[in-house]
Amino acid sequence: MSINWVNDSAAVAIAASLGITAHEIEIKVSNIDRKLSAENRAREVPLDEGRLDGIRHSISLGIPIPKVVVRLLPDGETCVIAGGNHRFNSIADSVSIIPVHCAQCTDAEFEVLCRALNTVVGVGMTQSERVKAAVDAVERIGFTRKEAGKIYGVHETTLSYTIKKLIAERKVMAILPHAKNKMTTIHFQRLGDLGMNDNILKACAVFVDKSKADGARVQELAVIARTKATEAEQVNVFSSATAPYFLGKKIQVPRRKRSSFLSSIQTINKIASKKTWQSIEMDSQDIESVRQSIVTTIHILNCLCKAST
Repeated sequence: MSINWVNDSAAVAIAASLGITAHEIEIKVSNIDRKLSAENRAREVPLDEGRLDGIRHSISLGIPIPKVVVRLLPDGETCVIAGGNHRFNSIADSVSIIPVHCAQCTDAEFEVLCRALNTVVGVGMTQSERVKAAVDAVERIGFTRKEAGKIYGVHETTLSYTIKKLIAERKVMAILPHAKNKMTTIHFQRLGDLGMNDNILKACAVFVDKSKADGARVQELAVIARTKATEAEQVNVFSSATAPYFLGKKIQVPRRKRSSFLSSIQTINKIASKKTWQSIEMDSQDIESVRQSIVTTIHILNCLCKAST
């Protein structure tokens, strides 16, 4: 198969913008690791089979085909494709040697390069894929938001908001797992910076979980919360809004616990009915009995509180 290979100036320019040098060499097709190339994390779906026949047809017409971009692994022979999986898979079984752009880069730089190439050349990345890649570059690889946004064509504001939302989602998952799917993007957006506070976020998540409130309602409460001076007051804004959804809920408490609770209350009331402090005379056994009654009462009250939430 005769292929009209041409230099991929766009790919070389993208590599240069990342500080990566790419030089032209020829390599054996057998030296390209197809499995690692397909797993280069450039896109969520490595190959679109429908495009392969189209590329083969272009080749048969003599249309210029940009060279594939590869990275040479430390063993000095094996190569992994950074950009051009579709082009390579279209011709891999027809030729034994191909000209390529060989990039000199680290593992982290390789990941960024793979995704960056797909923002300009190849099949291309969707907006959501580019945002996801930019977030990954910030959180895992260590790029600044400005650097990642520039590489993937994502506005820094969009990137900052997405990262805040992801942090809030992770917090909800940690502190109130069953409410994670109830809190939508619009809820986090309306909550704003208040969502960075664990206690406020939990109170809001409970409110959304119980009330099924929409983003507009969360925003109303967030506006009120921002007028409060302390965190406790801000949390109370959401807690107070949640309280009505607990009213009228029947709480099932075992009969044995109810009897024990009433007995403890009666014991405490009997002591409280004394006229003066001087009239309260108890030996150590009585004191222990009262202490145990108070402990039992508090324990059952805690059980009632848990049952109500």
